[in-house]
Amino acid sequence: MSKRVALVLGSGGARGYAHIGVIEEIERRGYDIACIAGCSMGAVIGGIYAAGKLEDYRNWIESLDYLDVLRLVDVSFRLGAIRGDKVFGQIRKIVGEINIEQLRIPYTAVAADLTNQQEIWFQEGCLHQAMRASAAIPSLFTPVMQGNRMLVDGGILNPLPIVPVVSSHCDLIIAVNLNATNQKQYQLPVIERPAAFKMRFDALLSSLGSRLPFRRKPAEELIRIEQEIVAEGLAPPNPWLADAAAPEG
Repeated sequence: MSKRVALVLGSGGARGYAHIGVIEEIERRGYDIACIAGCSMGAVIGGIYAAGKLEDYRNWIESLDYLDVLRLVDVSFRLGAIRGDKVFGQIRKIVGEINIEQLRIPYTAVAADLTNQQEIWFQEGCLHQAMRASAAIPSLFTPVMQGNRMLVDGGILNPLPIVPVVSSHCDLIIAVNLNATNQKQYQLPVIERPAAFKMRFDALLSSLGSRLPFRRKPAEELIRIEQEIVAEGLAPPNPWLADAAAPEG
């Protein structure tokens, strides 16, 4: 019989995508995730997993291109730079209309109420609203108003919400802290950025340059200046600019 795990997924913004790998590795090792608590991006990934849609979500985010990401940014001039309607609207399509009580495992999303300065635990009600409230990063995403409450990212009060899973009586509690600073016991691997990413980035810059011809000359001038400095031995070569200056054909 596999061991039952209570999983806690902490806040961390874009680093929260690492939670996907954590979940996959836990399952690969034969453990059974019996309940989940999370805040911010941890609440989003945990909620999607609890709804059984993690693979669909991963396929969606891996299919996004640069322009696709830009299209998801809906600028706001109120309490946050981004409304988040497009991003969470797509998440809602993936997850569907579902309440927390209908999830296959117990789930808790932790948000922070700025009005009363206290944690709010979502353990029932609309899953989408719970994830949206827990991930409303102050000054970035607009907060969620619920009555007289102003709900924002739970990470500002409790970035690693372990307490909600203590009563689950699982064999193990696994907490993923994306903001840890003490890494003396573990040597983290160094992963180089894949060449494909650099090629796509160069292609994007080239595409923008063709649409903005008035910016091409300054960029070419900067490349020429750096190459002259490198030739004089005053600075190490920059492979990015070297590739950009290479003649075509």
